[in-house]
Amino acid sequence: MKGIEQDLKYYTKLNYDVVIRKRGDVFVLHLPELLFIEEDESLENAYKKIELKKEKYFQEMIESGYQDLIKVPKPEKVAPSIHENFYVKRISLFLIQLFVILLLFGILFQFVSIELEKQRVKFEKNLSSIKGIGHISHLIVDKLDTMSEEKKEELRLRLRKIILHTKPFLDEFKILFEETVDPQIEKKQIELPGN
Repeated sequence: MKGIEQDLKYYTKLNYDVVIRKRGDVFVLHLPELLFIEEDESLENAYKKIELKKEKYFQEMIESGYQDLIKVPKPEKVAPSIHENFYVKRISLFLIQLFVILLLFGILFQFVSIELEKQRVKFEKNLSSIKGIGHISHLIVDKLDTMSEEKKEELRLRLRKIILHTKPFLDEFKILFEETVDPQIEKKQIELPGN
């Protein structure tokens, strides 16, 4: 008897879906899994009737030994939590934005590459049109020969000013190009074995 009571408690605690409809002044309750229908003018009474019918059905099935034939409701699907949905949406939004940004950078890179290639070709054409450094020096000499003495003097003064203004900077760079010799290294080179 104890097993029957435990089985009955188990089955009565199961949550079955109840479909409620109103037909005129009457509430109709339907349990699709168990194929039960009850109706009453009061929703509360209709619900009590279907609960009693359900309990009686479980008791008869358990007492007859047919509890394994009782249709159990499908387990409820657990809806994802609000936080899970929030993070999934945020991550998917981030990935979409990242994809769009990368796509735009790719397009920009293509345009820049095309423009750089055009500039390179243009530069090569200009470079090939120059006949060489000697040609440039001849152009400068020719220009100086055709220049008046006042213009030449003005050009010399400008060059002197430029040199005077750039000399401090050039002196700082001169240090980089001077060859410094470390006395320690010089001694090691002199004291080579076998000499």
